Amino acid sequence: MTTLGPKPKRLDLYVTRGLTWAKGLQIKNADGTYLDLTGHAFVGGIRKTSSSAAFYAFSFTQLSTNTFEWSLPDSVSSAMPVGCNDSDPASKYVYDVLWTRPGNDPVCIMKGVVTLNPKVT
Repeated sequence: MTTLGPKPKRLDLYVTRGLTWAKGLQIKNADGTYLDLTGHAFVGGIRKTSSSAAFYAFSFTQLSTNTFEWSLPDSVSSAMPVGCNDSDPASKYVYDVLWTRPGNDPVCIMKGVVTLNPKVT
């Protein structure tokens, strides 16, 4: 479960090519409780570099009033080029996630590097 605070979070991700990757996402209030995310929206995606034309989008699904699931479907990870192993630069991508609260502009809440590993079997 990814819990976010008021500052953008750096989180590196590891995804196996051709498999669905999913993680829960929650945002804490100042008092430590989880924010009601009803009416909120999230978007995010992956690029080879921040200026690359190819874009692979995350999916965001609200599971409860305070939890979204963000995922990268297997059809997306299968389409992404990958290197030989997780230390190969060809396997590295950058990503970000934007959060839009009702009546506000989107803000970047999370970013990092995605390592796309080849499937072994």
